[in-house]
Amino acid sequence: NDPESTERCFEIDKSIELACNWLVSTQDSYTGAWIISGYRNLPHSYYTRVASILLDCSTEYSRPSWSNAAHKFMNWVTDQKQTDGSYHYLQFEKDENFSYLHAMAYLIEGFKHFGDISGNREYHTYALEYFELIFANSQHLVIPVSRYDGKTNPIDNEYCMTGLAQLCAVG
Repeated sequence: NDPESTERCFEIDKSIELACNWLVSTQDSYTGAWIISGYRNLPHSYYTRVASILLDCSTEYSRPSWSNAAHKFMNWVTDQKQTDGSYHYLQFEKDENFSYLHAMAYLIEGFKHFGDISGNREYHTYALEYFELIFANSQHLVIPVSRYDGKTNPIDNEYCMTGLAQLCAVG
């Protein structure tokens, strides 16, 4: 038992606790979204990835409040699904009318990871349906592009390496 290693583990555990407690404390109590702590003080659907990590930590550290917050966010994000299968709040800026592929991939990753951790296969279905929508709307292209409109239709001819890598990882 190395005392330095034990001390470092304690520091990591304390940092995880502080971060998860901060996420819980900054969550909107009514909607479950992270707004005041979100990028540009906006809610973002792609924080499914954040919720999945919070759920993972809640399991590892036996913290029900973290799990509750993670589930509350996931309830909020599933309510953001539109009838065509697209999601609201994938933009980075308030007035943007498009989403970047890597933010869309974060949404998918979060759904998949949340489903893996929770054992709730419904989240895998959300991930798969959105993944398939991106590819269905991009079928006239060789590979998915960088930006999509609010209905998940491609709107440019550029590529997002991060988004493509993320899609490969979950695909």
